Amino acid sequence: MNKYITIAVFQYPHEAHMVKSKLESEGIMVFLKDELTVQSHNFLSNAVGGVKLQVSSADVEEANLILIDMGINPAVSEPDSGLGVVSWSEKYMDKIPLFKKWPPEVRLIFFLGLIMVAIALLALLGLM
Repeated sequence: MNKYITIAVFQYPHEAHMVKSKLESEGIMVFLKDELTVQSHNFLSNAVGGVKLQVSSADVEEANLILIDMGINPAVSEPDSGLGVVSWSEKYMDKIPLFKKWPPEVRLIFFLGLIMVAIALLALLGLM
């Protein structure tokens, strides 16, 4: 089984799709992680760490060469490299049994909700 490796991160899906189509034309299978999340809500791009362009571990070197030819600086990293709030929640909230069952997006909404409640309570108490 091949592991998928993140070789580049883009702010928006359309940027990643241009590179994806070039790599696929060269015979490299590509996966765009978090593409649909960012496409649905562009403001979440920074929170989830952008759209991650991933290729099979066997194709990393060839894909990096193509990216360099396109003028894109490849940033090879392991999958789930800790970018964004969603990755943070996966790392720390997995230790709580109830949160383990929740999808990462629901964890993010729960976490942001807790922050909003804390801010509201501080405002009500006059501490802000």
